[in-house]
Order: sequence, then structure tokens, then C-alpha cells
Amino acid sequence: MKIRIFVLLLIFIFYNCTPPKYIVKRQTEIKLSELDNSIVNYIPILDSDLNKSEILHSSYNLIKNEEFSKLKNYLTELEESGTNSSDVFLSKTLLLITNKNYAEASVILKRINDNDFIVLKKLLTIDLEYETAKSRDISDFSGFLAKYQKLIDEFPDNIMLKKIVAIRIRYLRYYY
Repeated sequence: MKIRIFVLLLIFIFYNCTPPKYIVKRQTEIKLSELDNSIVNYIPILDSDLNKSEILHSSYNLIKNEEFSKLKNYLTELEESGTNSSDVFLSKTLLLITNKNYAEASVILKRINDNDFIVLKKLLTIDLEYETAKSRDISDFSGFLAKYQKLIDEFPDNIMLKKIVAIRIRYLRYYY
């Protein structure tokens, strides 16, 4: 009985002390009700972006199926063939985020054309700055709260973005 209680206590501590991970999902697959009490950091990919880019669509499916080595090979082949487009850079950024390689992801994200994936690029820029700061043991995260708030203010009609950013803000407020 004592062992069960101890194991349950360890699970509870691990679950509550583990920072939220990033999950890449189609925006239409994320239910707004799912976001109310979530601690997961969703990275929403618009269906319109997936439909207009075969590269992003293929990359998304590989990430969804957790076939990261296949995705890495796919992106390497594209780069070697000279394909250096925003959708390749976004796909590579998403792969690096899923592998928790935030510093390199930040560098690749900056290579995305400013007119492509505007909202997602801005969201990921803040996320990656935050993750990089966290790895350097910076203790004042109030600047990130302001950046997230500015992002919400910039796109006031995007309800999904508001909920997704609210999760990030809630995490920053209560855990730092």
C-alpha cells in the first residue's frame, strides 16, 4: 500500500513539475474546449497552409506520426536539391522544436519569409525566445508576458490564438 501511494505521489509530482511540451496540430483538430484547462502548448498549423504546401503537409504528417528520422531525411533531401522555401524552413523549425533544439529552431525560423505564416512565425518566435531564456536561467519572464499580450492585441479576432497564448501566459505567471 505504501509503495502504491509513493508511486502515485511520484507520478503526480512528475506530471505537475514537467513543463508543457509543444504539440503540432492542425488548427481544425484543436477543440477550443480542449484549451480551457490544458497545459499543452499547441502549435496550430492552418489547413490553408497545409493545403497549399505539399512539403508542409508531408512534414506535418510525419510529425503527427512521430516519424522524426524520416522527416529529417526528407528535409535534408529537399535542401540538397536546392529547395529552400519558407515551408521547408517552417518544417525544419517544427522538427527542431519537437526535438527540444530551441536555439537552432530559432535560427531556422528567422529564415522564413516575413509574408509567410505570419501569425505562427510570431508565436514561435516568442516561444523560442522564452525557451532559450529559460535554458540560460533567466528568472524575469515579465517581458514574455508583454510580448504574448502584444501578439493577442495584433490579431484580436483570432480566438484560437487567444486561447493558445492564454495557456502560455498562465504557465508563465504560475510557474515563474
